[in-house]
Amino acid sequence: FKGFKADHLSFETKTPAAKTDDKEGPYFTPVFSREFKVDQQGEGWLKLTAIIGQADDTMPFTAVAAITGRFHIPDLDRAKEIMEVNGTAILFPYLRAVVTQLTAAANIPPVYLPTINLIEMFKAQEVPDTAE
Repeated sequence: FKGFKADHLSFETKTPAAKTDDKEGPYFTPVFSREFKVDQQGEGWLKLTAIIGQADDTMPFTAVAAITGRFHIPDLDRAKEIMEVNGTAILFPYLRAVVTQLTAAANIPPVYLPTINLIEMFKAQEVPDTAE
């Protein structure tokens, strides 16, 4: 792992703000996506994106965070597996932190993405990956 950068961060309040009768606040289901590529020299890039509130009318906002991590992949024969499993597991905690910071900076109660197994989630949802 060589670090990460933010590709896209956005926060938009919905107008009018969505209302919820739940005293504990709105519930949300984040939508995740990923894409990666590895070149012939073993340099890999993995992009993880989280979208919150886009399809959920109970959220008073929409937030999008996309980050890209850089990796060195020594075994090109296993590059796809390494990026899907290890890269995703390494990068997800950073995405969680970015989402929390983004929502806290918007002066609302911060959103904490749950700790989940994204690898299994992608398999179960059959989310298409793009690999080059």
